[in-house]
Amino acid sequence: MRTADGKTFDILIIGTDKGKVIRAINTAAYDSVSRVAPIIIEEIQVFDTQAAITDLKVVRTGQHHEPRLIVVSNDEIQTIPLRRCYTSSIPTCSECVALQDPYCAWNPSTSRCVTVGSVSTSSQSSLVQDIIAGYSDQCPVIGIFKGKDQDRVQLESKLKPIGPKVGVSQSVVGVYS
Repeated sequence: MRTADGKTFDILIIGTDKGKVIRAINTAAYDSVSRVAPIIIEEIQVFDTQAAITDLKVVRTGQHHEPRLIVVSNDEIQTIPLRRCYTSSIPTCSECVALQDPYCAWNPSTSRCVTVGSVSTSSQSSLVQDIIAGYSDQCPVIGIFKGKDQDRVQLESKLKPIGPKVGVSQSVVGVYS
């Protein structure tokens, strides 16, 4: 995945034997093949039965449709959005940047968290995104969002799920739904 600033990150999509899908990246991968700094972007409980996920497939259905992830178990098939940045539960620049999701960036002209690919290539340089640190000085300070660690603690308590049940990984806060 190419970010708004042109860096490339591999996104790992992992299916677990407990019915969860985990999306993760190595934040050090854009400039190093030997350093590892993993971040879990999202952890979603897809199947209520906690059935083992046996297959995952990314499907791109057309130019005007968002890609979807097909999640398969022995008894069920579910589909979920691959990119989940475009929601009212991510109302601020700080929250959007704290996601550390290469698909997501803050668009200052619309004051919305958007999918990087939804903005023309020529306009992507104006997007606010920081995959490595998860915060940006370009985000307006609105009281509670000051320091890097505060962003993450505050963010976790403010976000609301928009789709399947979401569990927050204990290794990373800033996970969103």
